[in-house]
Amino acid sequence: MKAIRLVSAVALMLAACEEKATPATDAVAVPAASDIAPCTEPVRKDVGFIAPNAKDVFEISAAGADCMQASVLTTVRTASGVLVWSHADLASQTMAFAGIEQSGEKPDHALHALMEAWAGEMSVGTSADAPDWPEGAARPEGPTGLGYFTDFTREDYLAIRKEGRRMLCHPAFMNRTQCVVYYDGNGAAPYATEYFDMRS
Repeated sequence: MKAIRLVSAVALMLAACEEKATPATDAVAVPAASDIAPCTEPVRKDVGFIAPNAKDVFEISAAGADCMQASVLTTVRTASGVLVWSHADLASQTMAFAGIEQSGEKPDHALHALMEAWAGEMSVGTSADAPDWPEGAARPEGPTGLGYFTDFTREDYLAIRKEGRRMLCHPAFMNRTQCVVYYDGNGAAPYATEYFDMRS
């Protein structure tokens, strides 16, 4: 989960951006993936992710001419356009199209409604808000009844929690919310990495 996971279709889209990239020590502004063959309008929301007063942009876009086969890409960029987080899902593996055969709703409308709902559920806080990981427990635990999962060891997870890093949580896939924490890059490009996810 720590690595940015992109489906192959989205990897091809971002490859065009990477061709123009400067060395890793430089932050690079890249065009939005939603500029490439969107099947419905992207959903954007201003958010203070890297800092409380930042003007970052949280965006969910659907890349592909056919919404039923599209890739749903969630990104966070700084106000200057630097990409700090990216995650992709297949639209067909979300709940977007559940019941549309009965309702007659068009796929693009159904997917856009899901994207708007996901954007509305996005939240920002700090890693201090993350659930605790009690000694002896297999993974983090919280009062919500959800399952919490992370690739970090308990020691590293609790260290990040203690640091109080900027944290953004957003829906992904089916019945899942992933939370990522921000790193300024120490002179290199800033980035976010997945901290934990919640599953119902």
